[in-house]
Amino acid sequence: MAEETANTQPAEKPAESKKKNSNVIVRVIIVLVIAAVAAGGYTLIKDATFSGSNIAVDDLVDETYESIALKRPTGWERVVVEDDGVDIAFSEGGKTLDETDQGIILALEPLGIDYNTLTDAQKELFNSQFESQFSNPTQLQNETCITVENVKAEVVQRDGYDAAYAVEGRCTELKDRPAATATIKMVIGVDNEDLHIMAVVALDETWEKSSEAMAAIMNSLKPAN
Repeated sequence: MAEETANTQPAEKPAESKKKNSNVIVRVIIVLVIAAVAAGGYTLIKDATFSGSNIAVDDLVDETYESIALKRPTGWERVVVEDDGVDIAFSEGGKTLDETDQGIILALEPLGIDYNTLTDAQKELFNSQFESQFSNPTQLQNETCITVENVKAEVVQRDGYDAAYAVEGRCTELKDRPAATATIKMVIGVDNEDLHIMAVVALDETWEKSSEAMAAIMNSLKPAN
């Protein structure tokens, strides 16, 4: 009997370990879904004649929000956002998100665990689940951006972050804007126990006319401390 007990005990330990790992990943994915909700706070419907902005790199200024640092166009002003998934936003001329065609949305969310305490296996699972979760176009759709296509989610490198992820999708069907298309790009940085989330939404013409400046914005997210 003693021999049978000794043989069965080791089989229980991996199961316990697997359950613990799974709980960590479930917690992480719940937070990442909150990030998707933050990206869904945009509105792109108001000015049917608007054909995009021409933004130069010299037009960008440094901005901080709590522990997040980034660059924004000087004409994109801070606006108050009444949305549980969004902390702050910047839009052209300081318009509300219901009135603007493009802007930057920020969210700061607790991860619930220090990323650096995860094992390599857990980090791999984190990355895999992230890419799977955000490759789903429905995560970026809302009442205004009805159809999202060409969604990409990938692990990227960002200075100052323990891990970072990029998400991109193209909104090919906008409410009340049959001729317009827009692109949504997100960067999510993991800073110890926090997630720094930046979503940039703009008409495709702006991404094309201002490609260098828009790339500088996307690459600017970093911890402020």
